[in-house]
Amino acid sequence: MNTSFHKTIMVNGFNPVFSGFLDNVTHMAPYYKIFYFCEANNKKMELLDLYDNQLRMTGQTIARGQRIPNGLMIPIVAVFVYNDQGLLLIQKVSAQKGGYYATTAGHVKSGETDFVSAMLRELREEIGISASRSELHLVKIRKFDYKFTFLYTLKCNIPAESLLLQEEEVESVKWMNRNEIEQLCKDGLFQRTHYQLLLDCRDRIPFRKVKTTSSPNNTERK
Repeated sequence: MNTSFHKTIMVNGFNPVFSGFLDNVTHMAPYYKIFYFCEANNKKMELLDLYDNQLRMTGQTIARGQRIPNGLMIPIVAVFVYNDQGLLLIQKVSAQKGGYYATTAGHVKSGETDFVSAMLRELREEIGISASRSELHLVKIRKFDYKFTFLYTLKCNIPAESLLLQEEEVESVKWMNRNEIEQLCKDGLFQRTHYQLLLDCRDRIPFRKVKTTSSPNNTERK
């Protein structure tokens, strides 16, 4: 038997499952919407690794868009990018992906066991931000339903209009304050799961609620 598929993934040198760092939030199920996206037939099929509920690789893979088998899970990475003014870099997802507002997040591809590298890849691919490993800070690992979400923060002061966006994934990005994000959530325009993740970052980000209009890096990038 190939025992490499049964080793526990380590995060920052420790086992998140047994350290108490992993947060089980299955009681919040009514507030989550699960989306399954089917890839177009002419696209290369993307494979995802399946894990058990203790974050151990099973050796099984699944095509992205297929329903996750009962009892198995997949890892997700997500990051909230903030600047010195306490604003958050929020993206509007492309119309074909739903057109809602969210933070930068994505699936961990098959073979990616380094979740920090997966997060850095998503930042580069989706919004053109190149960051180092040391700049990413792990907030928590949220366990819900069929997903382990590795949640990070990143401090960055890059102007939104200078970012290179992945057009098939992201329509636009903008620096927003918390009031603006809360209003989007009330209007049903902000992905609710990401808002729950944002609440996990309350003690990590110096939120600014007062709307700013003079910030040089607060221009929307489309």
